[in-house]
Amino acid sequence: MFKIPNIDSNKDSFDARLVRHQLHWQSGDSRLQGDFFYLPFRDGKPTTDEFLTYLATQMLNYAIPFNKRMEAYSVSNPSDLAPITALKKEAKDLFQRATNTGEFGELILYLILRDFFDAPQVVCKMSLETNPNLPVFGADALH
Repeated sequence: MFKIPNIDSNKDSFDARLVRHQLHWQSGDSRLQGDFFYLPFRDGKPTTDEFLTYLATQMLNYAIPFNKRMEAYSVSNPSDLAPITALKKEAKDLFQRATNTGEFGELILYLILRDFFDAPQVVCKMSLETNPNLPVFGADALH
């Protein structure tokens, strides 16, 4: 079996943003297992703002294909971050074009699959989805 490296994984950082709770139960003759995720609480309130900030930092990895990001990183340097800045703008534009489509839910699913289940993204679908000349439906979270 071919194993794709999970290069984008940021498990330690994501573990601090979501709490995973695993349950096992019996229903009739079936033994079931479920993974449930929720925001941690601080001072009795969910850490929503921190989670949204984290999602914003991960938009680039979710929305822009790996090879395009690697190309921008290879030509960037500390005195010229224009290629990376351009990709960040492209990711932001993709999310702005994808209003009312559930992309933030897919971003959360992407992070759960990537960081909790060590499943790297195989296809970056967002750039395809937001192309008006090539609509793509279904098959969310290709990992």
